[in-house]
Amino acid sequence: MLFDIALPTAVFLIALVSTLVYGKAEKRVKTMFEDKEFSIRDAALLVVAMGTMVSVLVVFPTQAILVLFLWVYSVALFMVIYLISKKWYFGPIGPAVFLALYFLFRGTSLWNFWLLDLFAVIFVVFITVYIGSLFTWKTTLVFALILTIMDVIQVLITGYMVKTSEKIISLYLPVFIVLPVVPYLTPTLGLGLGDLFLTGLLSIQTTKKYGRRVALSALLSISIVFGIVEVFMLNYFPEQALPATVMIFGGWLIAISYNQRAFIMSSPYLTEVTAFTVLTVLGIIGALAQSTWWLFPTLTFVLLGIAATIENRYRRVKGDS
Repeated sequence: MLFDIALPTAVFLIALVSTLVYGKAEKRVKTMFEDKEFSIRDAALLVVAMGTMVSVLVVFPTQAILVLFLWVYSVALFMVIYLISKKWYFGPIGPAVFLALYFLFRGTSLWNFWLLDLFAVIFVVFITVYIGSLFTWKTTLVFALILTIMDVIQVLITGYMVKTSEKIISLYLPVFIVLPVVPYLTPTLGLGLGDLFLTGLLSIQTTKKYGRRVALSALLSISIVFGIVEVFMLNYFPEQALPATVMIFGGWLIAISYNQRAFIMSSPYLTEVTAFTVLTVLGIIGALAQSTWWLFPTLTFVLLGIAATIENRYRRVKGDS
């Protein structure tokens, strides 16, 4: 039976690096953004923008995607070097080196298994540290939940995420990491930077909310869930794409739920939360199996959500009276 330890380990280490770098650069980053923070509306709009971008890129010409991503990455590298050195004339060094290496070595084994991953990690750590500073605990929860829902839709229903990823992979752009399945060293598995960004963001906010120990347990939980799901993917669904945000958000929820188990067990919404979890798992399994029965738990999920919302409003009104 095939299994993999490379990708779960990479997810853990990259998120850990992002968290440690954020701890060192937090004051500088917040000063740069003048202590601005995302509202819940901003977090929701960010997910909508990401989902729209995925859909638009499906019909974008390949060369246009290449130019767009090379420009975005070059600007990001310029900002990284400028913010570290505080001297603008050092900024162009990063983009120049990146573009030279990309056009010289893309498609080769040196780029595919080393340089691509290196630049991808640099990019995602930068984005996580600087954009992550705009999030709060509440906006992170909203962002993670809506992003997971969007990812499930774009991967399992519309398929746009898969089509866009195939385009980007063909261009060898560093917007995902590619690792061999260890210990077998074949085949290879890829993970998008959006998934790594979400993991790092959850780790940072968990550290700020509950401390480093809980954050480490959350990262470990995410890695274990990744490893378990990969076993099923490699052995039973080798051709099926899977929304990685489900594993990330699910693994994180397991750790947080265990840490807050006393509060959760005393919550009046324990039954609803349990039902939501079971229905979500059933829906995803059904979608993976490409069976129409996944529609039943999904529909039940929606109906239960409406019922829970009505119950919540009733309790608030009763409490106010």
